[in-house]
Amino acid sequence: MKKIICMLLAAIMLAFSLASCAKDPGGQTPDGTTTAAPDALDPPLQSVQRIESVTNGLPPELSYKGETVAFVSRDADFVRDEVSIDEEDGDVIHTAIARRNSLMEDRFGITLTNNKIAGDQYAVRNAVKQSFEAGLHTYDIIANSCYSTIIHTGDGYFYNLKKLTHLDLTAPYWSQGFNSAASIGAGQYMCTGAASLALYRLMFVTFFNRDLMNTLGEESLFDVVNAGKWTIDYQIRLGKQYYSDNDASTTISSGDTVGLISSTVSYIDPYWSSCKNPILVKDADNWLEYAVDVDRLSTTMRKVIELFYDANSYIVTSGGDTARQNEISSMFAEGHALTATLRLCAAETEFLRDMTDKYGVIPCPKLDEEQTEYQTFLHDQFTAFAIARPVTDERAEMLGAVLEYMAWSSYTTVVPVYYNVALKSKYMQDSASWDMLDKIYNGIYIDAGVLYTKILSSVHQVPRTIVTGKTDTTASKFKTLKTAVNMNLSKFHASVKKLQESGN
Repeated sequence: MKKIICMLLAAIMLAFSLASCAKDPGGQTPDGTTTAAPDALDPPLQSVQRIESVTNGLPPELSYKGETVAFVSRDADFVRDEVSIDEEDGDVIHTAIARRNSLMEDRFGITLTNNKIAGDQYAVRNAVKQSFEAGLHTYDIIANSCYSTIIHTGDGYFYNLKKLTHLDLTAPYWSQGFNSAASIGAGQYMCTGAASLALYRLMFVTFFNRDLMNTLGEESLFDVVNAGKWTIDYQIRLGKQYYSDNDASTTISSGDTVGLISSTVSYIDPYWSSCKNPILVKDADNWLEYAVDVDRLSTTMRKVIELFYDANSYIVTSGGDTARQNEISSMFAEGHALTATLRLCAAETEFLRDMTDKYGVIPCPKLDEEQTEYQTFLHDQFTAFAIARPVTDERAEMLGAVLEYMAWSSYTTVVPVYYNVALKSKYMQDSASWDMLDKIYNGIYIDAGVLYTKILSSVHQVPRTIVTGKTDTTASKFKTLKTAVNMNLSKFHASVKKLQESGN
């Protein structure tokens, strides 16, 4: 067990290298232009002691006695407990977060407040926008969906984090993969890392029913992953041999037992990362360049279409994001599928907690065996942090120090509790799944094209229409998109350059 815990903690550390551009995709883009290769992963930290020895660089005399720091965050599933806890309920994660916040207040002599805003994914963004346009500093620190917030990087809403002396974004408690993808030119306006449990909860993974696998007499999927053989083709083959028409409906239905349960919309997005299809890369000056390999993406789309519609899969097509995940989780927990595509947070739901059959967790499949790494996609609703403008440089320095301490204390206390206590004791069933989490964390890939997708004609969402249309139209769609993306990139770069030339 000690070995398992050490492996897990090493994985946690590696997660903050978040392989924004793990081993490639530097080199040539489809049009032949040269791009800078991204940095490799940081070396793994191998023991509990290494985590315990991580310190922050904040001066011990730093104090902001009497100040109030106002957060604004989402009141939504799997994120409402990240920044603050409304009421202590005995939950180990909530206890850890409450203690973290108390330590933050004591450390700096400050009072923390958090305005949790309910509504759609743009509710927090809209509140921040309204405050900025009114010239008000209503909020200090924004903790919101990256998807709906980062699109305003060029609008001046956020302070340039690169200017802060007390915020060390190179530290292991900040996501280096996110830094690589989100930074632009000489600036960076959002950050994420250990302070965001959503960063972990929203990783897309494959759950599989171990009891059903045993009935097939197939090789353990843990062994398949370790051998580098877990591909879309492998999942297709499993699905084609596993189907039971339980309700005699003659068509695949929710009452049947199938090879895969998944969904459309965001459940198609993971194949960008898992099949190594980068959208954007960085040039030598840290600006964005279009990098979609149409041939590789086309191959990916054809395989996903076959997996979804010709391999005994049940595909959920209606309901909101939470409803879809609940339906997939419920069917999987009832033993209706060999595999299921879900976010890791599904393990926290009552469905999988009450599951009778044993399950395992593995990465989403690769494109083929020639692909050496497993890459993990993050749902675009993970939380990123920004400092709201207008704000004085002096106050921004204070807020940077608060963010630094928040990330460090989350890294050393909250995250280990989440993994070592919550996930291990409540949700995960075996040490083999813990070993798989190592691969999943190591493979997290953050693509700038996903972060900035709303600026780029929502390019990362296009495969959703290709797959649901059941016809590979990749070449025609992305031929048209390339021009639009490059045009939008040019406008975005111009707005950011203007900001940076003005000192922000």
